[in-house]
Amino acid sequence: MDVGSAEAPVHQLKQQLGGGKLVGKVSKEQKALHAAISKLSKAVDKKLPVPASEKGVCRPVVFDPAPLNHMIALHLYRSGHFDAAASLVKVHLIHVNEECRCLI
Repeated sequence: MDVGSAEAPVHQLKQQLGGGKLVGKVSKEQKALHAAISKLSKAVDKKLPVPASEKGVCRPVVFDPAPLNHMIALHLYRSGHFDAAASLVKVHLIHVNEECRCLI
């Protein structure tokens, strides 16, 4: 197969597609579509209310870690990690009944 025969179909296809004009047209259409979508998204943002989290309307979440630490300590005792559980109880001043420690 010689090189000239391979270039002929490419040249013919290029002529059928307008010699590069199609690429420019598609590019312009794509830019116009992008601009329209950008304007639409800005219009939607203006119409929708500001989220409550940005207004500062939401109450802050108050989290008490004591019940979670207590549950973790009991889990550590049940799992047989007595040193880790004792360390957690000591550091966080968790009250675990002596009966619970024995039963676990």
